[in-house]
Amino acid sequence: LVTGISLTEPFIDNALATPQSTLCHEKFERIDAHFGGAGDTLSAALAALIADGSELVEAFSEALHYLDHCLDAGFRPGMGQAVPDRLFWAQANDADETPDGDGEDDRLHPLMEPPFNETRH
Repeated sequence: LVTGISLTEPFIDNALATPQSTLCHEKFERIDAHFGGAGDTLSAALAALIADGSELVEAFSEALHYLDHCLDAGFRPGMGQAVPDRLFWAQANDADETPDGDGEDDRLHPLMEPPFNETRH
């Protein structure tokens, strides 16, 4: 049960919890947009990482980081909700450039790495 959520807070705290305890949590900056498909993106990434053999806590963190990048690169194709850009990694022009351009190492799990053919969209 989640209570006390404020839509004016600058950060969103995501928690992985059991009925007995919180296993881990991560905070991300709130993006001022309404997205269609954000939950689908997160659950698909989490399922893929677990199916690939990642531990639950590690998969949770990786899936949240992937979603954060997708939402950060999201776009609004028409008059409706914004759409997460699940192919954000295909936009990098330089192999050394990080997806968010902050110079930090933002490497993703091998399942989330760009394919060998460098597909562009």
